[in-house]
Amino acid sequence: MNRARLSLFALVAVVGLALFWPHLFRPVGGDPSVYAYIGRAILRGDVPYRDAWDIKSPAIYFQYAAALGLFGDGDRAVNLAEFALVLATALIVARAAQRLAGAVAGLLAAIASLAAFHWFQAEGAYGQPETAAALLGGGALLLAMRPGPLGPYESLGAGGLAAALFWYKLPFALLALPMVARLPACVRAGTSGRSLVRAFAVFASFGLGVAGYFALERALPDFWQGAFVAPSRVATANPFSWRWHVGHLVEGTWMLGRGLPAVVLFAAVGAATLTRATRRDAWAVASHAGLAVALVALQANYFAYHWIPLLPSLCVLAGTGGATVARGLAPIMRSRSAPAVVIALLFVRINAAAIVALGEHLQRTTAPDETILPFDLAPAVDFYARRRRPSRFVYLWPLQHPRARRVRLAGGVQPGRAAESASVRHRVPQEHPRELRA
Repeated sequence: MNRARLSLFALVAVVGLALFWPHLFRPVGGDPSVYAYIGRAILRGDVPYRDAWDIKSPAIYFQYAAALGLFGDGDRAVNLAEFALVLATALIVARAAQRLAGAVAGLLAAIASLAAFHWFQAEGAYGQPETAAALLGGGALLLAMRPGPLGPYESLGAGGLAAALFWYKLPFALLALPMVARLPACVRAGTSGRSLVRAFAVFASFGLGVAGYFALERALPDFWQGAFVAPSRVATANPFSWRWHVGHLVEGTWMLGRGLPAVVLFAAVGAATLTRATRRDAWAVASHAGLAVALVALQANYFAYHWIPLLPSLCVLAGTGGATVARGLAPIMRSRSAPAVVIALLFVRINAAAIVALGEHLQRTTAPDETILPFDLAPAVDFYARRRRPSRFVYLWPLQHPRARRVRLAGGVQPGRAAESASVRHRVPQEHPRELRA
């Protein structure tokens, strides 16, 4: 590792720790507690969807299982894994911005990325598959910007990136499309066929491995329903007009501008300078940004964390724009770091101590084999109580969705409140559970 790369890594690590140190001790809540619960279930030998049913793609559950297995069972493991993804994304963003506008752009892009992730986490948007999508999509963006045809290892890497994106969330595969920018060079070199075969072989091997795992565990029907059928029903249930979607896209853009004013401002400056980049680089950055926005609309729920995959291209542009402005202000301010300082000032701490306290109270006051009937949206309680849910359904809201009534689970079970109640009655012992009071 040369001195420049070592300096970049040191800067990202220092700024990252300065911003995220309090978040490393933050309690897990909301969706991440679902993934943590299922990750813990995997470590004890259970199978996603069959023994712990949810509607996300499988990669996020295995990510959490790996984190809990490597770093210990608790909040710290989840937060350390998230922090590692954020740091890796910042380094990739820095490399991409360096290709566009030099070292200063790379440093500013890395700081912009860290500050943007910090703002999202402070707003409660963390621990989602979108964090991994930002890293993998950023990797696809960087690979798309490299010159020349795809080499053998690059072709394999392209297939691996596309497969990983797909298995984190099916629509994420769109973020692999910027790598198509390398195909014209492959055609000119006469290697397009071999490159495509290598990439597809890796992509297919991922799919065969995932399907083989669930087949061996006799969980293919549960996997199909949880990872494919139910998410598609939920995603296509929105009947609103295109005006409604445009309004929510504008609202999301305003959210980014309000929460990340420096990043958005300098990204706009960077976008104006794309005309000076090579056609391949400009197309890669612009297509990544466009596809990330299209993903937000495709999922139709417009949650804040759906915008996280946009961060690589947004921060590459912010770093490029910041470097451009810094060069213009250098004679006056004698500093090119002012934009990065402004971006890095976003810092908020989240406190979810009440959920932790309730879970720990349940752990102290109940036996491991005792039945606990949690409230509808309280998977974090199960995680902190270290207790199994009385049914395999971790989050109940997907089952209560109007379109979910069209989904029939394995064994002929139909989702909905009545089905969930029946499932609970089937699994709960005859004696009444202890009445719990926090």
